Amino acid sequence: MILFKRIFGIFARNLFGLAVMLAFIILIAFLPTAFSVRVPEPANASGGLRVQAVQLDKHWTISEGSAAYMTIKSGGESVNFKFPDVSGFWDVDVAKPANMKGAAAVAVAGVDSGNALRDHRLQSAEVLDAAQFPQAKFELLSAGSWPTQWEAKKLQRFLLKGNLTLHGITKPVELDTEAKFVDGKILMQAKAPLHLPDFGVQDVGSGWFSAEADGQVQLQLILEDRGDSARPDAAPNPRADMTTMYKANVSIDPGLQTVSGTVEIQTRNDTGTPQDALYFHLYPNQFEHTEDLKTPAWSRMLGDQYNLPGWIDISRVEVNGQEVPVHVQKTLLEVPLSHWQPNAEADIKLNFHLIVPRNSGRLAYNEHEIWLGNWLPIRAVYEQSAWRLDPYYPIGDPFYSEAANYEVNVTVPNSYRIASTGSDTEISDDGKLRRYRITAPQVRDFALVALDDTYTSTQQQIGNVLVKTWSRKMDNAYDVQLLHDTGTKAIEYFSKHYGTYPFPEYDIVPVGFFSGMEYPGLVFINGDYFNTPDPKGMFTVLHETGHQWWYSAVGSDQIRESWLDEGLNDYTNIRYLLENDPMRAKGMIDAREQNLKTIQEYEKNGELMTNSLNMFSGWDTYGGLAYQKGSLMFYHLDQAVGQETMDRVLQKYYATYRYKNAHGEDLISLFEQELGPDVRAYFTTWLHGGVAEFTPRAQQTSTEGAKHP
Repeated sequence: MILFKRIFGIFARNLFGLAVMLAFIILIAFLPTAFSVRVPEPANASGGLRVQAVQLDKHWTISEGSAAYMTIKSGGESVNFKFPDVSGFWDVDVAKPANMKGAAAVAVAGVDSGNALRDHRLQSAEVLDAAQFPQAKFELLSAGSWPTQWEAKKLQRFLLKGNLTLHGITKPVELDTEAKFVDGKILMQAKAPLHLPDFGVQDVGSGWFSAEADGQVQLQLILEDRGDSARPDAAPNPRADMTTMYKANVSIDPGLQTVSGTVEIQTRNDTGTPQDALYFHLYPNQFEHTEDLKTPAWSRMLGDQYNLPGWIDISRVEVNGQEVPVHVQKTLLEVPLSHWQPNAEADIKLNFHLIVPRNSGRLAYNEHEIWLGNWLPIRAVYEQSAWRLDPYYPIGDPFYSEAANYEVNVTVPNSYRIASTGSDTEISDDGKLRRYRITAPQVRDFALVALDDTYTSTQQQIGNVLVKTWSRKMDNAYDVQLLHDTGTKAIEYFSKHYGTYPFPEYDIVPVGFFSGMEYPGLVFINGDYFNTPDPKGMFTVLHETGHQWWYSAVGSDQIRESWLDEGLNDYTNIRYLLENDPMRAKGMIDAREQNLKTIQEYEKNGELMTNSLNMFSGWDTYGGLAYQKGSLMFYHLDQAVGQETMDRVLQKYYATYRYKNAHGEDLISLFEQELGPDVRAYFTTWLHGGVAEFTPRAQQTSTEGAKHP
């Protein structure tokens, strides 16, 4: 105070001094504000408390206020395009950043740069083509530099690696990221350079709005904990952008061998063109007329001991609350729609009654259980401007579907339990009926088994995955344990080499199926293997477990490209055995090599690895080509380039196409990126009737150097 009086006295003696005095007072008044802008906030600004891991290790939701930005130069000026519609999630694991998952979906049509004409140009077919590609997406692949220690309001800097999908093309990106924890939220800003031609956008330099090809993409995310749950380790993201959601309410009557109920299908027109109808597969109808099933191919699967018919009746169909006519043609249901526009949604409700057939197939029953594979109506895939309306072929796995979200309520008699594709919770038991609620996000099919009280389960937690091996109480405990151990070890092996197991639970269930059959999070295994120490039983469990990666997570066209999941899976099974049972692995490899002569005879008769299922003459030619030759194709490449290279490509394949459908070209392109163009010729030879060996580029260079010193 004395200092201020002296300064006031000096400055007040003249007008100039008065002006200086006023300026000094203003400076003093604004000094705290000035420093608050320039000086970083101390780490203990919220009371000096360090943020605990439990505060961060959650399932976070990308909330309102989040946005994405694309900055590109036009006319010498930087133009910021804001995309305010961002959704997605972030699963944080501070202790294990490699386990973290995250995804953001951005609506392209919501762009706002402050200029409507400019925004319209960006959304047009010549640039981002929002009608054909309505969303841009980011999928987190690596957060290895995520900080292990956080303090409230303190800015953290780190690097994120992932895949950016724009204009229908996916490319790897590295995002320079800043984040801080404020008032229970994570505020994150991440940016990366953008080269539009990499995403097939070639026309930015023409038209009235011309722009440079290089720019920047930026995510500004607000992550909130909405109380959904703690972070679901290794579980798929229930909020992921799935085109279709199935909500079913069903009642299973084991005495009558029936399933009755409703299924509501909420779906979006992702075909890019108006549609007048939507199609669903009704696979149970294949078993309505048993006389059609008396062929060698059907008998191989269904057996001859029982052959009782089954089918599914659709009694009512509603579209957006309005009843429409029912059009069923064997295994297809056609639902009429009136000018269903691209990206428009439709709500389809079906009332159904399923009579379960009896045989040794995927959908059947015995005295103690009902197993339901390929039973619910499922939306057909649309690709290459057409609906895929393939029938139920007797050879192979004649199914092709998109990943979707499922919510299923199931009622069974009190004496029954269930095993299912999803995570099931018992919600009531009144002494007569037991009710379950099942959630299964990001799965491409939904299977279910109802088991009576003669069954029990062996359970084991493998990391974040609960493995349940079901068996009857009178089964051989030693054999059951062998099968269970095979499943658990396979999950550990595949997770280590190719990517984390994609679901929170894995059920191994004995049924009356003639061999083994994979479904997401659940596999059917021939019940006889639970009472005999048959190595074939352990291999069947291994094989179906591998399909959790190559079919369940990474989908493919099992009808037209059966080699892509079966050959690749068989190769990775061999890799597992080379590490865990080398003698058996060597025997399998030798047997396949010796069988190549027989397989080449198949090829001389026009049967190739690239054949559709309906073009195989029988199960033997299908198995020889899709499984045996398919696995040798990958194994010979493995021997040329090494396991580390194979793992690196397959890890990228898994990360890029998890919960999507891949084609053979997609996998070959990834190998080509890693190994060069010669590997394409290698695959072409194997797939179209020949056998080839691959020479890595380093060896080629070495050989050429020896010839030309």
